[in-house]
Amino acid sequence: MIFQPARALPTKIKSFRLKKELWILLFVFFLFLAGHLRPKGQIDQARLAVGRWPCSPQKRLQLAEILLANNQERLALNEYYQAEGFYHLSPFALPNKLKKKLLETKKLVFQAKEIREEIDYWQKVNQAKPYYRDGLLNLSLLYYQLWQDQLAQEVWQKAFYLDPNNTRVKKIGTIIEVFKN
Repeated sequence: MIFQPARALPTKIKSFRLKKELWILLFVFFLFLAGHLRPKGQIDQARLAVGRWPCSPQKRLQLAEILLANNQERLALNEYYQAEGFYHLSPFALPNKLKKKLLETKKLVFQAKEIREEIDYWQKVNQAKPYYRDGLLNLSLLYYQLWQDQLAQEVWQKAFYLDPNNTRVKKIGTIIEVFKN
């Protein structure tokens, strides 16, 4: 009968534990790495979705809306045109919800373009007449419509400095949330 010493058993168990700990360490490292490589912003996540489904009008429209919310009108317009093209080229009957969403996004994209043109106009007016209160108020509201709250509040403050007792100035101040209730 061959007798095996008792010392051999613990070394095998010890090496198994080392392997198990190494696997756990590698697993935690990959979780950490995956968490840092994953896109964090809305734009990055939407671009990733478009990369996965490049011919999907729904994903293109989502990206266009997110780009609009982040004041990137040209990129949003490009995504809208691509979504519209994929919508019309699709051999499948796409739901009416998508057509409605396409029309809403079109309205938003072109509205932002028109607002930019108005902003350019009012900026020229305010350069010519820097103390024109109503021009500053119009510019403030236009910035607010493009989600540029900081600029809207700065321009409004100039109008408020010019005429602090005017009711229209106060009303626009409440609209652009200068006065927090």
